[in-house]
Amino acid sequence: MKTKIKKKGLLFSVFCVVTGLLTGLSGTFGTFARAAEPVYYLQDIRMWEGESALGAQVYFNNIGYTCLPSDLNPSTDTGKYVYIGYKTTTDRSKALTDIRMMAMDTGYQLYDYSGIQQYLAAQQDGTAQTMYSTASEF
Repeated sequence: MKTKIKKKGLLFSVFCVVTGLLTGLSGTFGTFARAAEPVYYLQDIRMWEGESALGAQVYFNNIGYTCLPSDLNPSTDTGKYVYIGYKTTTDRSKALTDIRMMAMDTGYQLYDYSGIQQYLAAQQDGTAQTMYSTASEF
């Protein structure tokens, strides 16, 4: 009788230990599985304006972006479609860390940023020359 109880107690103890180990390891294995999955960050956002929704899809596919499927300019009399596309990365250093929004109640305008940069550089050249001349006078 005592051997049966000892065997049952021993078997129950082994069962509890094995169950506890498997339960603990299942959480660990899940953590390793999640750590192996890549983390995607938002790298860039672009806006497209044109004559057709298909044009937006083609444009964003050609530059490697994902196009959001919603027109941002519905029910307006402009006849233009406006879509947003985004690009992701797994490199955290290339991720967007700050997004600023502007009020859209006055309309929007697409800018040529290289043209703006050239204009500002020309303006700063004049300012630098003026400061140099003023510093020489003093």
